[in-house]
Amino acid sequence: MKWYHAAAMGVLAANLAFAQQPVKGAGGSSASSASSAPPAAMTDPGAVGSMQVKSVGQILQENPQLAEKMKEMLPSDVTPEQACSGYNVFEECLSVIHVAKDTNIPFPVLKADTTGKHRIGLEKALEHLAPSANAKNVVKAARKAAAQDMKGISLFG
Repeated sequence: MKWYHAAAMGVLAANLAFAQQPVKGAGGSSASSASSAPPAAMTDPGAVGSMQVKSVGQILQENPQLAEKMKEMLPSDVTPEQACSGYNVFEECLSVIHVAKDTNIPFPVLKADTTGKHRIGLEKALEHLAPSANAKNVVKAARKAAAQDMKGISLFG
């Protein structure tokens, strides 16, 4: 085996070993577990490398315009924090909110399909709930809108 193959195999093995280490703040579950519980990045601000991941509450407190925009797109009985519980990535939560608003699918129905033990992807959920919609384009537009909403917002502190 050439030296560079051996070096590449060593790097791969080190990365695999690192990926299987527990994530701080994840309640003892490893990063590679298939748990349906949201990772520490969404529920508990914890160390990721040397960075601290902000909680949804911190992000919204530091960005009141985003919090207000989310409230306007959500049903009146759902707070942005409640809306984002169950999502692994804040931007995914925001994308689902945009899809719900743009398609008039009730947010709780769309959230139920895209979170939890039997969750499916956003595009598949949209195909299921609104078969006549162009799911790929709707999701693409929602992700673009979410990214625009997130401009200048730091998820790490």
